[in-house]
Amino acid sequence: PLNARSLVLYKFTCSRCNSAYIGKTKRHFLVRMFEHLGISLCTGANYTYNPKNGNNTAVLNHINKCNCKANLDNCQVIGSARNDFLLCLKESLLIQVHKPNLNKTVKSMPLYLF
Repeated sequence: PLNARSLVLYKFTCSRCNSAYIGKTKRHFLVRMFEHLGISLCTGANYTYNPKNGNNTAVLNHINKCNCKANLDNCQVIGSARNDFLLCLKESLLIQVHKPNLNKTVKSMPLYLF
């Protein structure tokens, strides 16, 4: 199944304001999406949101600030790679091309051309 894939690139798009985030994960897609959405993988219950938690993702912070009703329908796999290096490279290129506004606080791999 798609949600069990790993080494994928994904995009979150807010259905309320159209803000976007592009990311990568080496783990299963569903595990990472549940972290972004603030949902327990074991119980399916929403986490109690703490804005002071430094481990919140940019997506989770946005969902709570925007007060949108995000779910897995807001997340899609947009690519994949054979290893983490290629995954990082593809993520960086996609962020550079699309400039998603929720990626402003996220560092991607620096791209140096000769």
